Amino acid sequence: MGIFGGGPSTGNGGNAAESARAAEEARQARITQGTADVNKTFEQFNPDFYSKRAADYSGYYAPQVDEQYANAHRDLVMNLARTGVLNGSEGARQLGLLDEQYGREKEGVASRASDFSNQARTSVEQNRSDVLNQLSGSADPAAAAASSTARATTLSAPGSFSPIGQLFAGLANQVGQGIAGATAGLNTSYPAIRSNPISGPGSMKLTY
Repeated sequence: MGIFGGGPSTGNGGNAAESARAAEEARQARITQGTADVNKTFEQFNPDFYSKRAADYSGYYAPQVDEQYANAHRDLVMNLARTGVLNGSEGARQLGLLDEQYGREKEGVASRASDFSNQARTSVEQNRSDVLNQLSGSADPAAAAASSTARATTLSAPGSFSPIGQLFAGLANQVGQGIAGATAGLNTSYPAIRSNPISGPGSMKLTY
């Protein structure tokens, strides 16, 4: 009790509590400001950014598929003409198989372009989350701003693509050998067309 019957004096304990509250409020204010700065830096990663990522992927690979198909179609027509079956049912069947394969390859490019875009989105969100977690622990908005800027620069860099492999390699020759074998009573089965891997940026491995 106090001298005149009052409550207990808070003394230094009260001052310490006030100081702790003030320090925590200041810390939360720094985190709030840092969070706003980080989110502003990452605003560039919007739907248009991810759409462009998919378009970049398709723009790189789709023309290569088209070119390889055109070359394979030309070679197949020449091969079928040499064997005398170009205008028959076998010729139509083989050209149809090539067209089916071409359709699958085009659909594959579109599907992987979407995967490529989604992977970019996942990477962006992971990096943003990492910076915010660091900010929550350090309450250092300057460090968070520097980290978010560096990460955003890396994430926004154009994708790095590897040339496509041979999608229709040897198809015309395989067909020719099959047809020649048929005339000699040999096995007329045709080897499967094998696809090749495409490497995307970073550690992404897209199987073609």
